[in-house]
Order: sequence, then structure tokens, then C-alpha cells
Amino acid sequence: MPRTSRIAVIAALIALASLCSGSAFAADSALVATDNSGAVVKSATVSSTSAATAAVSSASTAATSAPQAGALLGAGNNGVGELGQGDVGDEQNFWQSGSAKTWRTVASGDDTSCGIQAPGTLWCWGANGVGQLGLGDVTIRKVPTQVGTTTTWTKVAVGLNHACATQADSSLWCWGDNNLGEAGIGNLLVQKSPVKVGTGYATVTAALDSTCATKTNGTLWCWGYGGSGQLGLGDVANQKLPVQVPGTGWATVSGGAYHTCATKTDGSLWCWGDNNLGEAGIGKVGMQKAPVQVGTTKDWRAVSAAYDSTCAIKTTGTLWCWGYGGSGQLGLGDVANQYSPKQVGTDTTWNAVASTRYSTCARKADTSFWCWGYNASGQLGLGDATQRATPQQVTTPVTVDVIATGSTADQTLVVSQDTTPVNACPEAPTTKAFSAFGDTADYAPAPGGTFETGAQGWSLTNATVVTGNESLGVTSGSKSLLLGPDDGQARR
Repeated sequence: MPRTSRIAVIAALIALASLCSGSAFAADSALVATDNSGAVVKSATVSSTSAATAAVSSASTAATSAPQAGALLGAGNNGVGELGQGDVGDEQNFWQSGSAKTWRTVASGDDTSCGIQAPGTLWCWGANGVGQLGLGDVTIRKVPTQVGTTTTWTKVAVGLNHACATQADSSLWCWGDNNLGEAGIGNLLVQKSPVKVGTGYATVTAALDSTCATKTNGTLWCWGYGGSGQLGLGDVANQKLPVQVPGTGWATVSGGAYHTCATKTDGSLWCWGDNNLGEAGIGKVGMQKAPVQVGTTKDWRAVSAAYDSTCAIKTTGTLWCWGYGGSGQLGLGDVANQYSPKQVGTDTTWNAVASTRYSTCARKADTSFWCWGYNASGQLGLGDATQRATPQQVTTPVTVDVIATGSTADQTLVVSQDTTPVNACPEAPTTKAFSAFGDTADYAPAPGGTFETGAQGWSLTNATVVTGNESLGVTSGSKSLLLGPDDGQARR
């Protein structure tokens, strides 16, 4: 048997059946992934055929009695576990993260995600190179991990490498990267755990490396990197502490990469910062160092800033987008840039919109879920990696309650009470790759042997090896496959 120095990747050659199966699992033929607590994070039934086909299924996401609480589902980029599903590898369909159906809200960043569960606990997962998970260390987490023991968190926002969240007492806390002052605590030191910024805050948005937040008195405050005027303070200086943006009556705020948009209580919409691609929506290009009103109407209800584009919903239920359109993220049927708001279709029932880096997702009044734009990582959840230039309805989940925002994210996260099985019809047929990492390994099995392997990710047990050495292909035959954490060893 050949000796390997490190098990890098295990390719489980499982042909996924196109037949949608039910949600029940057979005890003797299940493909299951668990987190370190033993909770199921991913599952599939395995048929006992020589072709080793598998039909993916999941437990139904039963609706909960608590409003705005449901299951956490994710699709798209998953290079370091930012989908929170216990593994790595992009997903083109939505999978459920764990079995909890108590999620209230969720936010996504570059390779990091955070969410809040009832009654108010904060959880983060994914990349953690500068402590952006708020767990006091720099260790990657592939499943949601609770931040402290506080149970009064209300809102959370994730930027490139930092995050901020509010508590029920209106206090604001930030953590992670802070080399440009994005934590807002008066210094430039990395913060690996939440640090209190102040009190009186109502909403918060975390942009690429800046932060803005509204207060309960209607004032708006921004801090961090200001090189593109995105702080709205009339200059391009960085700020290590929150500084008030001129004006009052601010209601909501959303930060893109280098631009910011916000609504006021009178229904007016304002944008500022980088505007080289029209992301400010004011009919021309050029940096705006202070808030500029978008149009003259006062019928805007919600706004979401992407990396360098913006979408917003009016009180009429119409959806409007502008800025960079190169990936179809404006939903207008083309890839042209737009320098002022353009209506997306003619529908008048849009009630929520969320932008990620180069893609957009939105919800209608009937809670149906639609996505479009960039899709190289499968973040549209449509079962492929094809870019879309117009809104496409996502069929699993059928409905959503909350869509994560994140102007630097390439993953899509949602909270859903949908009872439709998650990812009931995966891509098929295909080769599904599962990653496993270990610093050491025993002898890898020769073809025809059986093995156990994995660490910090997946392990495979009682499977027949069809290729050996460091890349192991397996077929299930009449045996079941079990996925879960193991010790990083490979043995025959």
C-alpha cells in the first residue's frame, strides 16, 4: 500500500439521482454529515446500486410559531465554510445549516457569515484570520458557533473582515479587522471579540472596511475607511470613532464596497461615496463626499448597496436598480451600467431586496424568492453556475423570510420557514467532492479496500475505494456512507 504524507481531498464518486426523494432517511442507507455536537448538517439517501446513485433529501423545515424565525439555508461560495454546513466546496442549491429552526436574521461578508437565533444569541462562522468571528481566536469555523453567552442581540452586519451587531439595549458592538478604524473604538488594533462602540444605536451596516449606523434619535454616524467619501463627511479622511453625518431623520443605511446609501423617514433616498459606475444613482459619475438625494421623490422604502451597484424598493412595491451591471445584477436583461434608478420589470409586489457582491436576491409579497446576477459559485441557488440578467424564481426554498445582505459576499444565506425539503433535487448526475484535511495520515488503502478518513470536515466509512493514494474515489455498492468529523487518519 502506498504511504501518503497528507490526505488532501477525498472525491466521493456519487452519481446523484435526478429523482426527488422524500424527507425520511433509511437507517441503513444514509449519507449524513454532522457538526462537532452531533447535529446533522447535511444528509442524503444512498441507493444500493452498482452505479452508486444517490438521491439527496433533507428533513422538512417545519414552520415555527415564532415570527421571523426559521431554518438557515445557504448556497454559493463555500471556500472556508461560510455556508455553515460543516464542509467546504461551493453549493449550487440551497442546503440547510444544522437542524435549528430558530434563526431570526443573518448577514454575510467576504468569507464570513453571522446570524442571530432566538431568543437573541449571536453565531458566526467561516473565515477568521483577523478575529472577525468574534470568538477570541483566529480559527476557522465551518458550522455556526455561538459568540459569547449574551441573549439580547438584535441585528448583525458583516463587512470584508469585520462585523458589528446591536443589542436590545441599543448598544453597538464591533470586532475583527480594524486597521482602518472600522471597529469605531478609537484605535487601529484588531479585535477578536466584540467591543462596545456606544449606545443609542438602531441599525448598522458593515461595508468593505467602513461602518455606518443610525441612532434611535434619527442621526447617522459613520467611521473607518473614507478614501472614496463613503463616510459622507465631506472629505476622504479615515475615522477611528463614529462621526455624525449631516442631516436628521435617517431611517436605514446600507454600505457597498466604497459607497453608501440611506433612506430618511420622509421617504427620500440619499447616496454618496464612490460613483465611478453610477452606484450613487444621481445621473452622473464622480465621487460624492456628502449625501446627495437620489431623484426628487419621497417614496423609497428600502435600499441595499452591493459592491458597486444599488437596488431599492419604493412604497409602490416596485424594484429599482442602478450602478455596475456587468454581471446582470441590475436585473434589467442586459449587462449595461445605469447611472440613475431603472425599474426592474413591472411587478408591484416586491417587499425586500438584498445585494451581495455581484448578485441580487429579492422577495415578493407572497414570500416567493427571486435571484439574479453573478453565479459562478452557484449563489443564485438555481442548480447551476450560469449568470442571469433578469430575476429568476428559486424553487427550493419556495419562500423566504429573511435574505442576508453583504456587499462583499459571494454566498447567499436565507431564513426560511418553508416545509419543502431542502435541496430535494440536486445537480445530477455529477461527481460530488468532499474535502478532508489532516496533518498526518496512515497508509492509504489500495483499490478494493475500505477506509476511514477526514478531519475538520468529512469522513467516509465502509466505502469501496476505486482509486488510491491521496485522491480517493469511492463507490457505495450495497454499503452506506457516513460523513462526519474524524481524526485525520486514513487506514485500510
